[in-house]
Amino acid sequence: MIRRVFAAAAVYALSIPALLMMLATIGGEFRTPRAVSLVSLVWLTAWALHVGMCVTWVFDRRLHKAWVWLGLALGVLSFVLWPLLTLGDGVPIDEALQVSAQLMGVQLVLVSPATLLAGWLVRFHLTAPPAEGTDIEHGRAQ
Repeated sequence: MIRRVFAAAAVYALSIPALLMMLATIGGEFRTPRAVSLVSLVWLTAWALHVGMCVTWVFDRRLHKAWVWLGLALGVLSFVLWPLLTLGDGVPIDEALQVSAQLMGVQLVLVSPATLLAGWLVRFHLTAPPAEGTDIEHGRAQ
């Protein structure tokens, strides 16, 4: 358990620049309130699910598969949102795609530790048998 705590702490410490970039982007990158709301909802929910998967992993418990799949989908969607939202902003397509690719590249580098941990967490939660004496799969302890 101690190794998992240190691994999680190291990943989140390395991801601080990505979190700061996310907050700065939510605060000013997109000009339409609907875009800001959508980005905020997706990113914050994806991070919350990541933390939830990590905490349950630290305690050797398994989340319901629906939460894992939702977290995976929102994590992927968080990368896809860059070009979709930039394209809808009245910017020429070639310029929007170039800016989006640069932002996605920076974001991917900054969140690479969390992305690697997310892959491990998804694998753990989808394949690990429940710990003895628990039934987290159905949301209750025995």
